[in-house]
Amino acid sequence: MPDIWNIDRSLRGSFIVDAAVLKRIYSHIEKATGKPPSVDVTFANQRTVSADGLDSILADSTVSSVPIVSILITSNLLEKPMISFRTSNYDVGPINIRIGGDRDKAVAAEETLVNEIQSSRAWYSGLNLIGYGAGIAFFSIILLITFALIVAAVFAFPGLFNRNPSVALIVVLLAMFGVPLLSRMFFPAIVYHFGVGERRFTRLKALYGLLFGAIILGIVINLASGYIASRFHLQ
Repeated sequence: MPDIWNIDRSLRGSFIVDAAVLKRIYSHIEKATGKPPSVDVTFANQRTVSADGLDSILADSTVSSVPIVSILITSNLLEKPMISFRTSNYDVGPINIRIGGDRDKAVAAEETLVNEIQSSRAWYSGLNLIGYGAGIAFFSIILLITFALIVAAVFAFPGLFNRNPSVALIVVLLAMFGVPLLSRMFFPAIVYHFGVGERRFTRLKALYGLLFGAIILGIVINLASGYIASRFHLQ
């Protein structure tokens, strides 16, 4: 009697999923199960498109105009071997894999899919705070960021804190609630790098450049002004 395994695995972090990655995942699932998988794509306008192939969905005009909420690729849901691949921006683990079937084949399929998915991991994956879940790591990072913001605010506006100590509480509350929200906005768990998703991410990358450029420029100006001030003082 074959050793039947059921694997349910979620991958945390952030991923940039383009059409080529989806096609390779589709191909891996088809090869592992011996049947063409079905594809379900849910859009932000509450529209869900289902098909037996991936190309027809990628060619749908909605992909170019409406953001994607989730993608589900499944094969043999009521049989064995079974594989389900799902993406969602609203879960701690934005990518979920479910596999059922012969142990050796299930483990091999899991390794193949995970390796393929890991190749699309985003460079900012560690900055997506939602991916840490509501655990010790998440709250530790929030506390560190909150402390850094308070220190920066104290140095930037010392008089304000002296006159209104309650401002510190406001900074803490803004950090506790605002940082996770901004993390989701600036470092999304899933970027669908095709159609409207690709255009939105291109704009987001331009914003990254402006922010990091402003930070570097501020550091350079601060160092230069400090150097000039010290030279002037010596003279």
